[in-house]
Amino acid sequence: MFLVDVGMVFGPIIGYIDQYYTVKKTHSSQGFSLAICGILLFSNIIRIFFWTLEHFNYALLFQAIVMSLMQIILLNICLKYSNNNEFDESHFYSFNLFYVFNKKYWKKFWNWSSFNAYMVILTWLCIIIFLLNVMFLNNKTYANTLGALALGIEATLGIPQLLKIREQRSSEGFSKTLLLTWVLGDAFKTGYYLLNNSPFQFLYCGFFQLFIDFLIILQCIHYWNINTTPTYNISGETEQEQEQPFINNESSD
Repeated sequence: MFLVDVGMVFGPIIGYIDQYYTVKKTHSSQGFSLAICGILLFSNIIRIFFWTLEHFNYALLFQAIVMSLMQIILLNICLKYSNNNEFDESHFYSFNLFYVFNKKYWKKFWNWSSFNAYMVILTWLCIIIFLLNVMFLNNKTYANTLGALALGIEATLGIPQLLKIREQRSSEGFSKTLLLTWVLGDAFKTGYYLLNNSPFQFLYCGFFQLFIDFLIILQCIHYWNINTTPTYNISGETEQEQEQPFINNESSD
């Protein structure tokens, strides 16, 4: 059981490690949606606070901590190599909790160019949930709501990538190793939740994530087939066939 728990804690981050090196190798994070980092950071931070109210399996708590750290590292490298023109122009470079009172800060939510801007909102998240936990420490309804919120956010994990691939009509830049770990990891953890009688919020999250995973797989296959299908000109020749004689003529000259 110990090895299963270790796999539960560290297994989910394998794909994100590969995505990290994909971004670092290509010097671009264009094919990866930063919303994934946001979803995992928000959901896992809330899950950590949920544990203080309902002490579920320790492995799930450590998984949330490890995943949060991994997403902070991945977010940092993605910002370093991002060429996203949608980023804000106000550049909230320093760490200042009062950014949340600035309209420009919210105008481009989760599209800031500064790493510190992301840390500000995550700090506020921790402060607010901590205060709520103190206020509703013995409230079962609040605890269930917090757990449902954490797992509900996590359940949407694949949706931003689903939309990203659809938008650029290609899965280029998105780690296929990450997708594989999503499928295997979601299948594993759903079974783990069932065997360990985890709170119902975990089960709903697991099944929904598996559904989104398979939609992404179908989407990747669809665009791979489109992008690898040769295009033909009027005479019926592929573009590659048409260009080859031109290259040969140049070399003969």
